[in-house]
Amino acid sequence: MLEKSKMKILLIGLGRIGFRHAQSLVNEGAAELHLVDPVNIDSKIDILLNHIEVKANVHIYSDLTEFLKKELTVDIAIIATTSETRFELLSQCLDAGISGKYLLEKLLAPDLRYLEKYKAIKDSEAADIYVNCPQRTYPFYRNLLAKNEEIISARYAGFKYIGLGSNVIHYVDLIESMTGKKIITGSGAKLHSIIGSKRPEYMEYLGEIELTIGE
Repeated sequence: MLEKSKMKILLIGLGRIGFRHAQSLVNEGAAELHLVDPVNIDSKIDILLNHIEVKANVHIYSDLTEFLKKELTVDIAIIATTSETRFELLSQCLDAGISGKYLLEKLLAPDLRYLEKYKAIKDSEAADIYVNCPQRTYPFYRNLLAKNEEIISARYAGFKYIGLGSNVIHYVDLIESMTGKKIITGSGAKLHSIIGSKRPEYMEYLGEIELTIGE
């Protein structure tokens, strides 16, 4: 695996999650960090530089096209925008020939149509793409089950500040990684409310989703 001190990383999107990516990458010693965000990029960079412990080799771009004119090779590209623009940005990178691994934030897609497009890219093996679901790496969850215990079903409830739309994917991935099995059925019969998301023009839903695990 490439040493952190030699990694060249592209980060698109400096919202709350993208900011945390940038802060962690700089403090962990990434050699080159290329930041792309079309919205108030200068003020966001000022805030970032006040929160990092190490001054890194940081390059700043107001849009992806500007970056693509200068760079075509990175070790990792992180796309931390909202789901509405993420697929177009991924496609733009792939069409330009950006090599390396891709890490996509979630909610991955706003509808099933875009999920099919992501699946087509995965099936074509055009890129090495991952969705950021890190909870499977947390020691608490990795040590949660005793050796003789087994998960048969799971229920996850969302409430006002943790909606299911944005967050249930974490627990779907977590259950599958803990059991080594696939979720075979899911029920949204106990969903009861749709509310506005903290992200403008997005919606969240509340209630419970029940999942059943199979072989």
